[in-house]
Amino acid sequence: MDRIIVIGGGLMGCAAAWQLARAGKKVLLLEKQDEAYNQGSSYGEARVTRSLGVENDLFTYLKECSVLETKTLVELLNQWDDEKHAISDIHTDSPVTYLYDQSLLSDVDQLIRDDSYQTAINSEQQQDLFGVNFPEKIVIREFKTHSGTLNPKELIRKLKRGIRLCGGEIKHNTLVDSILRSNEGITIDCKNVKTSLAESITASQIVVCAGPYTADVLHGITSIFDNLLIRKRLYLCFYQLEKEYWASLSASDQDRFKSFFPIANFNEDVYYSMIEKMNHGAPLIKVGGHMRRFEINDGQDIWKDHIPDTEVDWAKQETLNYLDGIGFSINADQLNYVNGYACVYTLTQSEVPIVGPAITENGEFLNDVVVVAGLSGIGAKGTMAYGRHAADYILGNDVHDPMYQMAKKQMAISSPA
Repeated sequence: MDRIIVIGGGLMGCAAAWQLARAGKKVLLLEKQDEAYNQGSSYGEARVTRSLGVENDLFTYLKECSVLETKTLVELLNQWDDEKHAISDIHTDSPVTYLYDQSLLSDVDQLIRDDSYQTAINSEQQQDLFGVNFPEKIVIREFKTHSGTLNPKELIRKLKRGIRLCGGEIKHNTLVDSILRSNEGITIDCKNVKTSLAESITASQIVVCAGPYTADVLHGITSIFDNLLIRKRLYLCFYQLEKEYWASLSASDQDRFKSFFPIANFNEDVYYSMIEKMNHGAPLIKVGGHMRRFEINDGQDIWKDHIPDTEVDWAKQETLNYLDGIGFSINADQLNYVNGYACVYTLTQSEVPIVGPAITENGEFLNDVVVVAGLSGIGAKGTMAYGRHAADYILGNDVHDPMYQMAKKQMAISSPA
């Protein structure tokens, strides 16, 4: 009965389960997918990880904390495991390029920059510093260890390895139907999605990291998350750079090309792209628009929605424009659409994530039910920090560090008015 159950085996669920197992707790992680994680917000091999922000920026703190926690994971795995692990398996260091409209100059001036960053505020400086041309843009480049991209697939694999090495249990293909809470504890009714075999599991505490299903999972306890969390879909598109064009570039030009990814262009759509991997000897580029969000209608299959042609065309044109700006003018037929998928996540009205005890309609906080939700497409870089904070609630830990306390306060669930 002293078992802790974590619901959701994506990045956040695995991170929370790892922290709890590492602390010596009896942990069971429930995930509705196979061991091979092939859909969800954590799916894939590349996410942007970056540090630039204003003073006391929440997401900068989460990223830096996550890096430290990842280092600890790797160090402990190397002590316990025959397999060799390195943080470079997860983090690919690469300069991060930011583009801001000149109209945002006052906002850009508020960003904290040190010798890890270089800034060009006009075309002349852009050419001198970076050899790029983005009229009416401010260009900032971040050169920081463990900034660039991280690999969700590999991080999940290592977290699961750590959970098991610490004695934790993972049940795949397990769909949670309902949760009931009583004075005797928490009962989770679930079923195997392959065999349809149903079972009830008891726990003393739970952590819910179920992404877009979080509100549904919590219905047996509270319905307040129906209003706290907004489900949105955005589309991620993958483009293959033509192999012949890539082979025609010199080694130095290939290095320069790769060094200009990932990119975040803070325009109306917040265009971002990164190199997912080298595919058939040439870059496979992943593209999305952070603010190109679409409603999810009731009854839709939230993951397998058809990608509109408008999104495919938008992503390609934005990428061609960016490549032209960094000095690689290519024809449209040299950048080929390969595939794409719908990425679904939850966000809050403030777009600040929720990490904290659940709350009922009457304003009662449930200290035995911790929720991690509302990651709004910016969760990956702070994965390990979210897991740390969630586990600390369950364990009753607190850290007397100003930034930790700031993050804890900002991510706490507010009592309903």
